[in-house]
Amino acid sequence: MLPQIEKEYIKTGKLKYVALDFPLESIHKEAFKAAEAAHCAGDQGAYWEMHTRLFANQRALGPKELPQHAQGLGLDVPKFQQRIDTVAF
Repeated sequence: MLPQIEKEYIKTGKLKYVALDFPLESIHKEAFKAAEAAHCAGDQGAYWEMHTRLFANQRALGPKELPQHAQGLGLDVPKFQQRIDTVAF
């Protein structure tokens, strides 16, 4: 359904799609860092790809795994790592 909505509404300017983060550390202790990782990937044009990857790999969201996810997406890992080390969500 989302591809059709994107085509008919978002891309035509009839609708604006906004996504917000609601990381819940009470559910997952790495939730905030995972949200940061998605935004850091977004700096390289891969927010949704990282979001999808992290959601599918919720047992691998620690600081050591996040650069591996960036690498798996073909991102500039040093740039990603520098950004994630300095950003505060």
